[in-house]
Amino acid sequence: MGFYDNHRAIGEHAWGGGVDGQYFPLQYLGVAVEGNFFNAVPGDFFGSTVTGNLVLRYPLDNKYPNLHLAPYVFGGVGGIFNESNHFTPIVGREFNRRGSSDEVLGDVGGGLEYRFTPHIGLFSDVRYNFVNGPRNDFMSTRFGIRYAF
Repeated sequence: MGFYDNHRAIGEHAWGGGVDGQYFPLQYLGVAVEGNFFNAVPGDFFGSTVTGNLVLRYPLDNKYPNLHLAPYVFGGVGGIFNESNHFTPIVGREFNRRGSSDEVLGDVGGGLEYRFTPHIGLFSDVRYNFVNGPRNDFMSTRFGIRYAF
């Protein structure tokens, strides 16, 4: 969610998707690289984010063998790349005029993962994104399928 008619971050609501890769050299500590894209509503503003995060994860089945949950927290830095799509009528025709507001982005958040098998699970998390002052900060949620190999 954005604040104060915010279009430099994502506006009031947005839908999108993404992909991430994670590597855990230690059982509880790993790194993640993520790429997300979104379309903000209202206004049809397309944007994307790329972040690198440090992830702390605690698999509860280490202590409770039949409980395949793993809470995690993360934080990192990256960028938000916005491209606003405005159609401006000029001499009776519409021309696409594009502007951008790319910014450095920091994020912190937490989530929960459930593994059905050792390799397939579901996850959901929430994060707070810091973008060039509080007027542009926003929160985002994610959920999806995770495959571990």
